[in-house]
Amino acid sequence: MKRLVLLLVAFMPLITNAQVLIEDFDSNNLKWNEYVDNRSSAVIKEGALCLEGKSNNSAMVSCYLPLDVTSPFKIKAKFIDTRFAFSALVPGALVALGFALNYLDDDNYCAFMLGKEFVEFQRWSEGKMVGHRRGQIKTSYKDTDYEIDISYKENRLILEINGVHVLEAYCVLEYNGFAVAVSGSAKVDQLEFYQPPID
Repeated sequence: MKRLVLLLVAFMPLITNAQVLIEDFDSNNLKWNEYVDNRSSAVIKEGALCLEGKSNNSAMVSCYLPLDVTSPFKIKAKFIDTRFAFSALVPGALVALGFALNYLDDDNYCAFMLGKEFVEFQRWSEGKMVGHRRGQIKTSYKDTDYEIDISYKENRLILEINGVHVLEAYCVLEYNGFAVAVSGSAKVDQLEFYQPPID
């Protein structure tokens, strides 16, 4: 059975080991808050985290990152079978998926949203958007699979999609709450968390 894997990788004898954790969703090792209701669902099945929004509602599921968010880190995610839909979080726009970091609760977080022709970074406080930044990206309705990389270093979040740098945003992280959101539907096939060695 696949498990959440903790690998200590020795790069050089004199450097502290890096930490790599892989969530392959064969079991709920990170304690994702699975649910099903009449507006959306988020369940782990067949080795994937399956999310589906209904009637313009988004599905969102959260966990706690197994990382020190005050130090540099990288998150890699593989999405498959992605379907776009309209989202209340970006009115009037087709949105596929998003990531929330620094997630304290549904009213306090920062997030990246992937739309059909854009990527948007949002910062929320007490239920109000207090900042946002948008970058352009070209996707196709035929695109269903996405590899997402989020890096954090020196209070900057850097987003890459399918190997292309698309957006950077300033953000001081304090909380290790992490969420994945989907407006239409998608499966998260794998998540990889990487923390580099501490000098």
